[in-house]
Amino acid sequence: MFTRICAVAVVALTSACTSTSPITVPAPATTTTSLSPRSSLEALDERAKAAIPSHMAFETLGAGPVNASGLGPEAPVEGDGIGEVCGALLRVGRGTSVARTRTWSGGVNLFERVHVTSELPAKALVSMVREKAQACAPGAEVAVARPDGVEELFAYCGANDPGAVPWSCKAAFSRGNAFAFVVVNAESAESASLQLSAALPIFAEPLVKV
Repeated sequence: MFTRICAVAVVALTSACTSTSPITVPAPATTTTSLSPRSSLEALDERAKAAIPSHMAFETLGAGPVNASGLGPEAPVEGDGIGEVCGALLRVGRGTSVARTRTWSGGVNLFERVHVTSELPAKALVSMVREKAQACAPGAEVAVARPDGVEELFAYCGANDPGAVPWSCKAAFSRGNAFAFVVVNAESAESASLQLSAALPIFAEPLVKV
């Protein structure tokens, strides 16, 4: 009689020793793989794009046809500038961030720049805008309602140089590591302030979801 000798691993002593028994391969250990720098930037950029309202969003304000530009198929905005306050361009300053911009003109005159940062809390950028504006334009702050989901908000208004649209109101707001700097231009301080109050919820809605 032919005798078959079957070598059995210690961890499989309960398995039958037959020629038809399947061999079980242990599952590989789970490992965590970090995103490449390029993948990380692409992910930030997708969030920045999603944080900006659609092309036609502001026609709901009843201001007539609105043309939008920016945020096309081109690459994300270069640089870490977050917005101009009192003639000075403020910058993110540290860490990795991706920015996108869009301009609306026609029935309204609006501009937005969105930054999504990898590490820096976006509320730090709002604080930067607030500190600069309060130092160079004391008394310019305006009270506007904080839209749902927004964690930090600062807004102020001021007259522009001759030859430009007479008045601008600007707002900086954030949630998590998503930051927005918006500018509303109008013919009067009252009009700019009213348009900012009406536009802020529209600006905020996509940002708080990314």
